[in-house]
Amino acid sequence: MLRTHDLRVDFANVQAVAGVDIELPEGPFGLGLVGESGSGKTTIGRAVARLVDAADGSIEVDGRDITRITGSELRSYRRRVQMVFQDIDGVLTPRMKVGTALAEVLTVHHIVPRTEIRATVTQLLTDVGLDPELAQRRPHELSGGQKQRITIARALAVRPRTLIFDEPTSALDVTVQNLVLETIEQIRAEHELNYLLISHNLAVVQRLCEQVAVLYLGRIVESGPTNQILRRPAHPYTLALRSAVPTLDPQHPDERIVLHGPPPDAANPPSGCAFHPRCPLAIDICSTQQPPLQQITPGRQVACHRSKELLTDPKRARTP
Repeated sequence: MLRTHDLRVDFANVQAVAGVDIELPEGPFGLGLVGESGSGKTTIGRAVARLVDAADGSIEVDGRDITRITGSELRSYRRRVQMVFQDIDGVLTPRMKVGTALAEVLTVHHIVPRTEIRATVTQLLTDVGLDPELAQRRPHELSGGQKQRITIARALAVRPRTLIFDEPTSALDVTVQNLVLETIEQIRAEHELNYLLISHNLAVVQRLCEQVAVLYLGRIVESGPTNQILRRPAHPYTLALRSAVPTLDPQHPDERIVLHGPPPDAANPPSGCAFHPRCPLAIDICSTQQPPLQQITPGRQVACHRSKELLTDPKRARTP
């Protein structure tokens, strides 16, 4: 079990993550973090991987807070929790063959005896749906989808329990995206992994995640079972995100909801609900009082003064 409680991350005078609670039970299980750029989803992932420090709150694994561990304990934790980065080319060394790169990970972390390294590299490539002969190639000889699956194999090499996928399909065409998604589906079952899936694509989250948390300006505005939230959003921001993905229900497509203006400046957030300057449902209270994240049904939470009205009449996503 991995969970965060009141997690806060600051960069200079900007609060990038402002008190976030998430929970990852034992796998196979996926939790999607969705939102626009600047919503804090990648920062949460990096904080959980201990690549950035938490300013406050806790990150607990099996009941133990790991936010202040150092040295060998931190190295052990980072083997347990691996991040698959969005920047594929920044992870793979251009001059190093794929097999050598995977072997290096196995050697540095003493995962298997030297006599078993070659066989383990072959198995890792097979696990992510790649031909073991690709071990002799360098990154520039591979397609984007092949490189993405090799970064997944590299993360799997240390036998983690949790993976953090940061936009794993954002730079890939539709066909290659599907191959990567099939790979994630396969390894989650075979390795019984739990994972955070960071994405702006709700269709991808619907396919891979049992739960979803919708973020806006560093806060969760809605969370709960993925199918419930995508079927009946209780927050106008979630409704706007869903309307941008017509494939969720091609028989009954949503009318596209266009949010006016960019997200607010995180260094100077608006008063009240941070979403109110762009919200088609905003009323006076929204500009003065920040709505708390409250449970509306078992396992489902929302932070919106008008969530009950939106659940009753989803077509009310217009200025009242």
